[in-house]
Amino acid sequence: MNVRNVRDKITWTTIVTVFANAGQVDQANEYFDEIPDRDKVSWMVMADGYLRANHFKEALDVFREMEGSNIRADGYTMVCILRVCMHLGALEVGKWIRCYIDKNKIRRDVFLGNALIDMYLKCGNVERAMKIFE
Repeated sequence: MNVRNVRDKITWTTIVTVFANAGQVDQANEYFDEIPDRDKVSWMVMADGYLRANHFKEALDVFREMEGSNIRADGYTMVCILRVCMHLGALEVGKWIRCYIDKNKIRRDVFLGNALIDMYLKCGNVERAMKIFE
């Protein structure tokens, strides 16, 4: 990738970030759709924008589309999507995310561990939350 492509990608992602942080997720999504070569950062900016705007289903849709684009998620991605599951009460999706974390050997730091605990607690599975805590 040449310098111009990197600069263009950063510019597109910055525009999406500005609109997403301002709560203008529809406008952010319009620019996101124009990004020619999306990377993990651009996908997560869009998903996080939806999460912050309480558009949880849309955030989950962005994650699913990202997965379909063969972009490998990281710990930050998992924390964001677990927060979406928590707000939706989507325990089954949260369980799938936990399997994804284990299968892809994503490092469980304190942020990811806490997100898993929160998701299980807020989805009503106290026993599983305690196992992760222990």
